[in-house]
Amino acid sequence: CKYVQLAVFEECKDLQHLESFYRRIIEGGGEGVILRDPTQEPQPGESTGFLKLKVLLLSLFPIAN
Repeated sequence: CKYVQLAVFEECKDLQHLESFYRRIIEGGGEGVILRDPTQEPQPGESTGFLKLKVLLLSLFPIAN
């Protein structure tokens, strides 16, 4: 399907591993990563077991109303 892409699963070994993986994603043009709490079972709908880690881009110019 041209509209669906599977996400890569990689188990985080430690903070240094997470930082390295995150840096590779950002340098490759990605927006960030999603972290999953391995102790929580997946459930339908919104889940508290996920955390998005993204770059915050601040505008250099004010946005007109």
